[in-house]
Amino acid sequence: PQTTQLCVVRVFVFYISVVQKTMVCIKVARQPTSAALLCRERSQVRGRAPSVSGRIDRTRSVAYKVFKTRSTSFVPRVSFVRSPLPGVCRAKRAISRCVDASAPSTTEQEGDTEVVLKGERWDVRLARQHELKQVSIIQAKSFHEANPIDVLNNLFLGFFQAEVYSTLLSKSKWSKENRFACLTARAPAADAPIVGVAEVSIQGDQGVNKLLEVSEYCYVCCMAVDPACRRQSIATELLRGAELIAKRWGYNRLCLHVYDTNKSAQDLYRRSGYEVMSYDSAWEAALAGRPRRILLAKDVL
Repeated sequence: PQTTQLCVVRVFVFYISVVQKTMVCIKVARQPTSAALLCRERSQVRGRAPSVSGRIDRTRSVAYKVFKTRSTSFVPRVSFVRSPLPGVCRAKRAISRCVDASAPSTTEQEGDTEVVLKGERWDVRLARQHELKQVSIIQAKSFHEANPIDVLNNLFLGFFQAEVYSTLLSKSKWSKENRFACLTARAPAADAPIVGVAEVSIQGDQGVNKLLEVSEYCYVCCMAVDPACRRQSIATELLRGAELIAKRWGYNRLCLHVYDTNKSAQDLYRRSGYEVMSYDSAWEAALAGRPRRILLAKDVL
């Protein structure tokens, strides 16, 4: 009886979450943006009917509003499956348009990618702007929590990947100020695909600052390797590249977090010279609804 009740509760909670996401998509899709309202006002002043430009502007803004409803902060754009829900369909079309409109053209990114680390099997390079979509694909594959229902899994994976891509575009604005770098791992060949990614940034969390006795620190996160290329020392090369970036920026220590349930990642970091600095408290992990995190650090100078 208890098992049956638990299953019923889980199904009910899942159903409520799906209904909420659907209602948000429908509600957001119907909300006019400031650009649409301005277009309407100008058309009324000129005595003409509103043009379609306001509608297009509104559609492109739907995706970013939908992303804010997800709790995850962390993958390639996948093909969307058909859905009978009109609100969800509008949101999916908006995401496709938004991602395509946000991607810069390849001609704007001509030139060789800067090589941070040249290894025996893998090179670590800085990602260019037009490669961020490939980066988001790999991160999505690694961090997305699969849904047992295929239709919903493809839909949520698409939302998640678009959210990651949008976040990467925002972060990349800090790369010129040496406060963010997206590292990619690939074979030495010029046209080799990206098989691993990692993000290096400057952070200033008060708890970590107090523990390390610094005002800000260099932090590596969102490291992911293509599932088909794992167990080939790609993550090790990405860590070495992140350490070189930290040195270049003038920081003598590199920090990262790992979940206490991820034993293989903990072994990798310890082999690479990282030491445990602190653990999240149990109540913090329970409140956030995730496993406890371990803060690791390594001196790189």
